[in-house]
Amino acid sequence: AVFFADLPRRRAIVEQFAAGSHPDFTRGFAARPDARYAEALKGTDLYNGWGSICYRGEDPSFKDWTCGTGLRCAGVHESAIHPGFGTCVSEAGTAVGDPVEFGEI
Repeated sequence: AVFFADLPRRRAIVEQFAAGSHPDFTRGFAARPDARYAEALKGTDLYNGWGSICYRGEDPSFKDWTCGTGLRCAGVHESAIHPGFGTCVSEAGTAVGDPVEFGEI
């Protein structure tokens, strides 16, 4: 999924080369597509969709790491090193494919 989520950024680089301009090689976090490509990923689960990484903590840097409609941010693998991060899962309850075992790393 990380490869497919990165395709809009890669396409933008190719388009910038084709236009003769200097490409923007900046990247966001590997776990989450950059927000500027959210529109290109609309309608997929790659951005704010089921299984996406989300954030429930207090750090304002990650405030936009939310889940889409019908999903909630669940702390599947809690970590003292990375507190507040979770995974977008079904808001209506456990669905096929949802994690059923939660733990602390």
